[in-house]
Amino acid sequence: MKDSLFHPEELTIQDKSPLGSSYAETFVFVPSNKNEATLGSLFIVTEASSNKTRKENAELTSEIASVIKNEFYQNTLVTPMSALKFSLKRVNTLLNSKKNWLTPSSALKLKVLIASLKENKLHIARMGDSTAFLLRDNLLQTIAMVSNSQNQNSLSFENIISGELLPDDHILLATNQIYKIDEKEILKNLQEKKMVSHLSKANNGIKSLAMISIHPVRGRPAEGTASAALGRLTSNGTKPSLVSIHNEANIPDYPTKNKGKFFKIGIVVTILLVAISIITTASFKIKNETSQNKKESEQLLQEVSDIKNKVNDLIAANNEIEANELLFSAQEKLKRLEELGYFKTTRSTLSADLEKIYKEISKAETINKINKVFDLENNSVGFEPEKITLGKNKIFVLGGKNFYKFDFNKADGIFDSVEEGSTLVSSLLKPENPNSQILITQDKIMEELGDSQDKTYWIRPENIPAIKDAFFYTNAIYLLSENGFIYKMPFTLSSSTTTQSVGNESLVFGEVQTWTKSEENKLESFSIEGSVFGLIDSNTLAELTNGEIKNKKNFSENISHVFTSVSYKNIYLFSPDNGLVIILDKNLNIKKRLSHSELVSAKSFLVNSQERVIYFLKGKTVYSFEI
Repeated sequence: MKDSLFHPEELTIQDKSPLGSSYAETFVFVPSNKNEATLGSLFIVTEASSNKTRKENAELTSEIASVIKNEFYQNTLVTPMSALKFSLKRVNTLLNSKKNWLTPSSALKLKVLIASLKENKLHIARMGDSTAFLLRDNLLQTIAMVSNSQNQNSLSFENIISGELLPDDHILLATNQIYKIDEKEILKNLQEKKMVSHLSKANNGIKSLAMISIHPVRGRPAEGTASAALGRLTSNGTKPSLVSIHNEANIPDYPTKNKGKFFKIGIVVTILLVAISIITTASFKIKNETSQNKKESEQLLQEVSDIKNKVNDLIAANNEIEANELLFSAQEKLKRLEELGYFKTTRSTLSADLEKIYKEISKAETINKINKVFDLENNSVGFEPEKITLGKNKIFVLGGKNFYKFDFNKADGIFDSVEEGSTLVSSLLKPENPNSQILITQDKIMEELGDSQDKTYWIRPENIPAIKDAFFYTNAIYLLSENGFIYKMPFTLSSSTTTQSVGNESLVFGEVQTWTKSEENKLESFSIEGSVFGLIDSNTLAELTNGEIKNKKNFSENISHVFTSVSYKNIYLFSPDNGLVIILDKNLNIKKRLSHSELVSAKSFLVNSQERVIYFLKGKTVYSFEI
C-alpha cells in the first residue's frame, strides 16, 4: 500500500478449545494494476461459527472473501461505492444459495466487516456481530455498532456507511470479542499503533478475533485537504433494485442513532488560512483550475463511453441488474460533465445513447388507452374495494365482508356479503362448474349461492394462520397464509343428489398439508400454473416446485402481485409504485413492461383468460386496457 495515506496491520486469534470450531480470518487486498487503483484497497475481517468443523468454517470465510474481492475489482469503471454494492449483492446471493448452511441445525453465525479505502474515502459494510472504531482528536467513537436487534445474526448486509478520513485518523475493524477490551485501552493502543503487538502478548480473555487496525502514514501530505478537513461521515443505504441484498433484495437504512453519532464525529469546524491574493497568482490559479476541469471532463467522457460498451455486454449476458447499476453510474458522471460545462455536443449524444439503452433494457411500452369499466363511487356507501377477481363473464370486487359482482353481459352488477365479521380474501371459479363461485375468507371456504345461504366447505383450524389468498390447481386448493406458508388441501367432487347432474357436486376436502418446505420459501403473493410463482419479497420472484425454490429473478421495481394460470402463456407482475405491469415468459425472461401513470397506487389487477385485456382497481373504479 505504498500509494496509500493509511497503513493496515492484521491480527487473528483462534479459539484453541478442542470443542471449538469457530474460525477467524483477515484479508487485505490492494490494487494489482492501474485500473484497480481507481477503486483503492479492500479490507475484510470475518469470523464463522457453526456446528460444522473448523475447516468447513474456514472454507466458508475464504469463499466469502474471494467473492467480495473478485466482484469488487471486476468492473473498474464504477466508483468504489458502486463496486462495493455489487460485492454485497453477489455475496448475499452466494450465502442464500448455501442451503446446507441455512438449516437451523447448522447454527451458523457469521461476523463480517468490509471496508474499502480510496485515498481518504472510506466505505464500510457490516454483517452480524462485527464493529468499527474511529480514533479522532483523542476521542474513540464507534462507527459500526454491534446491533441489539433480532437481526444481528442475519446472513445479509444491512447498509453502507461512508465518509472521509482526516490525516491523523485511526480505524479499527474487528469482530465482537474486541469488546472484552476496555475502550481506554483500545484508545491508548491505537494512538501508539500497538493494537496488534499488544493483543499478540495479552489477549484479555479473547478466544476468537479477526482484527485490522489502519493507521495514518506520517510525513505524507493529505490529498484533498479542504474536503478532508471537513471530515464528514454519512450513512448511505444501498437499496437493490438491487437488489436486492437478501435474495438480491432491499437493504434497510442504518438505525438513525448510529448515523447521528457518526455525524457528530465528522462535523469539525475548519478555518482555512488564505494568503493575500496577488493578481498574477489568482490568474494562474484560474488557468490551472480550467485546465484541471477540462482534463476531468475528458476522463469522464471516456468513462461514460466505456460504461456504454460495458452495458451492452451485460445486456447480451442478460444481466439486467448490473446493467441498470452501470447506467445509473453513467448518469451521475454525465451530471458532473454538465456542471463542468465542456463537450456539450458529445455529452448530449452520449445522454441520448444511454436513454435508448435504458429503454431497450427495460423493454418499456406506454399503454395507449385506459378505459373505465365501472365505478362504485355512487352506489357503494361504506364499501371500500380492496381486490378484484375473475368469475365467468364477471368481475368480483372484494372489500371486507362485502363484494360486488359485475356482469359483462348485463353491463351491471349487484352487491352481496358474507357473514358479519368475515374478511374476503379471494374468489375462485368452482372446479368443473365455472358457473359457480367459491368465496374464501380469512377463516372459511364457501360456495356463493345467490339468494340461498352460502354453503360452507371448510373452517380454518387453530394451528393454521389466517388465509390471505387461494388458488385451485388440479384436485387441490392451495392456501397462502399470513405467515407466508402455503397449505395444500386435496379435494373430491361428490354429488349431493341421487341423480348426478353437473353443478350439484359438493367439494369434499381432505387433510390439510403444509406445502412450503422451509422458512426460506415464504411468500408474500402467489399464483399457480403447475409450478407456484410467488414473491419472496417485493423485489424477488421465485418459481417453486414441491415446496422448494427452483428458479428466481430479481427486479429493480417493487412488485406487489403476481398473476398467471395453467392456461396462460405468460406471468404478469404488478408494480403500483412504478405504474407498471411486467410481462414474463414462464422461464422468467422479461418480454415487456407496460407503463401508465394511472396504474400508480392501484390496489389490484388481473388478466382475462385470453390474455388480451388487463383489469385493475384504483380507488373505487375498475379500469382496463388492451395488451
